[in-house]
Amino acid sequence: VIVKAGSAYLHMAEVEVIGFPSVAPAFEQSAYTFDLSYKAAQGAAVGVAKAGDFQGDTLSYGIDGNVPFAINAQGSITLIGALRQQQYTFNVTASDGTNTSSVPVTVNAPINLAREFGVATQGKDYDDASKASLTIDGNVATFNHTTCDATNNWWQVKLPAATAVDRVVI
Repeated sequence: VIVKAGSAYLHMAEVEVIGFPSVAPAFEQSAYTFDLSYKAAQGAAVGVAKAGDFQGDTLSYGIDGNVPFAINAQGSITLIGALRQQQYTFNVTASDGTNTSSVPVTVNAPINLAREFGVATQGKDYDDASKASLTIDGNVATFNHTTCDATNNWWQVKLPAATAVDRVVI
């Protein structure tokens, strides 16, 4: 390197270049949560878990876990299998070829049996003054209620056909 200042020249025998060390990609959020209809078809968009790389390296994405989702080169997550749970939790990874980082992802696919498949009933009547938050499906107009006295303490959901249910939360 030669630097000219006026009529004098400065000759340098050695130049030190200071740069940045390679760092792992960084996700735009510390965690991601997406909601998906349990009726979603294969190929449905779930959401985007986007990462960036300080050095501008090309990133590759992956999913850790046995889940019915895939991720593409832009961080877009799609459904590739049947939804068999109401919630999935897994990690998405981003790699620049040298460094890898990951972020937790939760996909909610809730199902409301009373609203979607049939009629929910109970063993006690109530009136319009009752709180909607106490109803089975959150709707006072359907007259589905979860509080009963000791002699009428029951409720049921009538389904139109045989339906596999893997969990009931009360």
